[in-house]
Amino acid sequence: MSNVRLELDIEKAVSRRIPLFAKAQAQLDEQIRKDSDQFAPKDKNFLRGSSRVDGPGMISWNMPYARYQYYLNEGAHYTTPGTMAKWFEHAKALYRKEWLEVAQRALA
Repeated sequence: MSNVRLELDIEKAVSRRIPLFAKAQAQLDEQIRKDSDQFAPKDKNFLRGSSRVDGPGMISWNMPYARYQYYLNEGAHYTTPGTMAKWFEHAKALYRKEWLEVAQRALA
């Protein structure tokens, strides 16, 4: 019978993957931003054009009325087809599988 000894430096293994995780998060954030933005209310395109990635996993729409449009304006009748309140939630319902694929491809 033979003995096998295995040594694994977890810290070193994880540190090698951190840049890969950061790249995957950045690609995922950008895809989520693009997919969600298309459902944000559009009048003169100011709200849709204001979306940005603020940090890992943080996307915002930077107009003074964005919060109202997202949370408080449910049931409003928008003139632009496909526009709605809680546009991220709608995009997540439609694109969740694709978002997972984006992250998996980036980590491959």
